Amino acid sequence: MAKKKNVSVISVEKPTWLPLTDETGAFPVYGTPITIGTAVSIKTDVTTETTPDYGDSVVQDQYVAFDGAEVTLETNGYQNEVLAEITGGKKLKGGVLRSADDIASDGAFAYRRRKSNGKYRYTIFYKGKFALTSDETSTLEGSSVSYTHPEWTGSFVDVPGLGYMYSVDEDDEGVDLEMIKNWFTEVMDPRKENTTAVTGVTLDQTELNLKVGQTATLTPTITPDNASNKKYQFRSESEAIGTVTPIQGKVTAVGEGTTEIVVTTEDGNFTAKCTLNVTTAD
Repeated sequence: MAKKKNVSVISVEKPTWLPLTDETGAFPVYGTPITIGTAVSIKTDVTTETTPDYGDSVVQDQYVAFDGAEVTLETNGYQNEVLAEITGGKKLKGGVLRSADDIASDGAFAYRRRKSNGKYRYTIFYKGKFALTSDETSTLEGSSVSYTHPEWTGSFVDVPGLGYMYSVDEDDEGVDLEMIKNWFTEVMDPRKENTTAVTGVTLDQTELNLKVGQTATLTPTITPDNASNKKYQFRSESEAIGTVTPIQGKVTAVGEGTTEIVVTTEDGNFTAKCTLNVTTAD
């Protein structure tokens, strides 16, 4: 059966705020994430500005520009500490003092939505501010309970050279699973190529017994096999006993004694050693 491509979104989860701490580099830096609450609903609206180009009294062309994104979030309540962190209110004696002088901090907003196939769609807005715009409460009417939810409104802008938001489904082709895994703890740059880190290196020989003037070649194996950066370099701990070419790993016995031939990976500085024993020729 062919895989169903179009599925419905059936729930929203984990609304998370990540305070913006530095935006001077190529990609913004964010601080410790804060869970805003449990999500009831999220609605996003993107506004655009259209500039028409007229000729002969009719529109010949038009330019449509991004003008901002508004996010409306309903949660099952909130904690005062979260309110203060996001809106700039002052934390006093366990509560929050709010005033017209409060300055809300910039940050990123991340969340995920569950689809009808059980997989998740992950979304993040990179720079904006949130305000608590509605905190309605209904009184208890006898045994009838009417639930109300606080409403947050966020205004998000475009980050020059980056964009204003990114969204990905965990079942998309080519998805970065490491990015999905860290979605709510670390904001990662989707433009950056996926890399696989080196985890270790070994040599095909751990001991060489050579006579002065003899040579041998060492071959390193870097793990994992699909590591992105497999560069390495050889060195000898005593070139008076033996030398080695940096890349080819060709060992030459120079003088009597024992030393170590060491290979070091560029990624991670992992090392492996081979003991070189050199004796004089008969």
